[in-house]
Amino acid sequence: VAVNDVAIKTYDVNNGDGIELGNSQHITFFNNFLNTGDDCVNFAAGTGADAAKQPVQSDAWIFDNYFRKGHGAVVAGSHTGAWIEKILAEDNVAFGTEIGLRGKSNNINGGGGRYIVYRDNAMKNLLRQAYIFTLEYTDTNGLIDYKPAAEVAQFHDITIKHNSVEFSPDTATPESTGNTNASQKMEVYPSIHIQGDMKSHAYHERIVFDDVVLINANPTKIDGLKDGVFRDVRFKNVKGGGNPWNVTNAPGILFEGSTTPPAK
Repeated sequence: VAVNDVAIKTYDVNNGDGIELGNSQHITFFNNFLNTGDDCVNFAAGTGADAAKQPVQSDAWIFDNYFRKGHGAVVAGSHTGAWIEKILAEDNVAFGTEIGLRGKSNNINGGGGRYIVYRDNAMKNLLRQAYIFTLEYTDTNGLIDYKPAAEVAQFHDITIKHNSVEFSPDTATPESTGNTNASQKMEVYPSIHIQGDMKSHAYHERIVFDDVVLINANPTKIDGLKDGVFRDVRFKNVKGGGNPWNVTNAPGILFEGSTTPPAK
């Protein structure tokens, strides 16, 4: 499947993904414009125990695209049961998107995402996280009518390299949320959010950040990552000041090169 030179405009359409690819192989998606009411490019691979019988979602090249509004620019999940793998997303621009690279699942869908490379992408005016990998995703409109998977989902062997990120000045900051009425408070989103399922002792593994700059960023939240690497990750103007790292449940994590490690 090749998608080239297409404008996909679903902004303000509820649940209006730009394009969703499910249980598909050999995808090339390039030179497109997306302004969407949900995720821009989304990959899906079934839910629950029966998804293990489905074809894996595999082999996609996403490049030279322009992402505007959307919940996530490149997204794996939340239907991850048969695995989402071998994705290369490079040389894309995101402007005003909520999230750059988004991995989402939960403790009953199974499978996950693996062998994903997200490199040489430029993102500006992001509204939420630059990168998120979570097992706490819930869909209020989703119908759970399937048998839970035998194993909790996981995101592993993911490389994020040569990326520049600048956040919107309109995002909430740690210091700003206490200055408003409760009904007006904005949620604070970590610039990098990696969330495992600690109740199930389920970790993400081998997620590598290499040469990434984050400007006007909130601090991170890392909770449930094994053998992660943050190499030459640089923050410019951390919102709220101080050290940008909030790290728990992260055995084997490394901070290398010019990365400023967490305060001890």
